[in-house]
Amino acid sequence: MTTNVAVVITDNIGIGGNASGKRLGVVDSAAKGAQNDTLTISNASSIVVAELYDDTSGVLDPATISSNVITLTGSTTGHVSGTIVYKE
Repeated sequence: MTTNVAVVITDNIGIGGNASGKRLGVVDSAAKGAQNDTLTISNASSIVVAELYDDTSGVLDPATISSNVITLTGSTTGHVSGTIVYKE
């Protein structure tokens, strides 16, 4: 069963003087219970890039992006952390 986790990015910085509206943010240990669980970045209108890693193994968790939702397609469970580039 897939689960959606709401995430608010609080550690972020503007990119390129923030003229583009893009920001770099940190996802810190978001819960992942099953393959294809989703993370909804509630303070993002869209996600440009996401690199999230399994907290235990350090392995990159494959993901797809649609608007402000990241679908974690890897088979691992536990927690993921990493960085995203997003637009507010």
